[in-house]
Amino acid sequence: VDVEALQNAGEVQVMTRLPPGLRYVKSEPPADMQANKLVWNLGNMSKGAKQTLKVWVVSDKEGAQLICYTPFALPIYCVETMIGRAELAIRKAGPATATLGSQVTYTIVVENKGTAVATGVTVTDQVPQGLVHDSGSKTITFPAFDLPAKAKKELSVSLKAAERGRFCNVAVAASTNAGQVQDQACTEVKKNDFELSLTCPKEALVGQRANVALSVVNTGDAPLTNVAATIEYPAGVQVVSSDCTQGTGGQQVWRIGTLNPGTPATCNAVLMGQTEGTHCV
Repeated sequence: VDVEALQNAGEVQVMTRLPPGLRYVKSEPPADMQANKLVWNLGNMSKGAKQTLKVWVVSDKEGAQLICYTPFALPIYCVETMIGRAELAIRKAGPATATLGSQVTYTIVVENKGTAVATGVTVTDQVPQGLVHDSGSKTITFPAFDLPAKAKKELSVSLKAAERGRFCNVAVAASTNAGQVQDQACTEVKKNDFELSLTCPKEALVGQRANVALSVVNTGDAPLTNVAATIEYPAGVQVVSSDCTQGTGGQQVWRIGTLNPGTPATCNAVLMGQTEGTHCV
């Protein structure tokens, strides 16, 4: 007897009763024998699966013998359920350096690397000492959101560099089903500044030479580039010599170039008064 499952079936059972005149010898696979009743318990069978049943009997008489088989089964309906896990990751980025008083913008990228939705994701940004948010708050909280599997969400926060120094801005992402992660970005806030000084004698005679010294000092934290100073000599004064400019008067440009922190640049000039009066450089 060939048994074939036409669909997924569970607890498959085949039963037969041997008619009078037939004596049971054996069967493959073995059947449960209850008097003249044979029962095969075949378990679950997938659609298209086949099972052959064989029975050996001895007949006490000649003639046709009718043996009937009755199958029993329960239909099986399968539903696939995806079991996933949410996995949060966070990346914080910002400039390595910034100028005192400038706006510093940081980006926060929250990613779900898992296979299930990350629910109730909240992101908070901890504003460090030395940086200031427009609201004045030291903790910036973004609205909660759900993040699908393999998805990303980018946020940004802008802070003012209020003090000199190195400050680290920390962002934290938390979810109701994916725990908590954090990352930070550090920025060194530097001051760009300089001081200009000019020294010269308060009095001199017409035709007398006078020494004038100009000095520029970088009082900030970072190198200054393309530094230049414009020197305006008055009409009643002649430039006899200068170690930083050319010409005998009028407006001249002192091209200093790069000026490192704490480094002074000096310009020495010799002037001669041609007319009486007060002359300002």
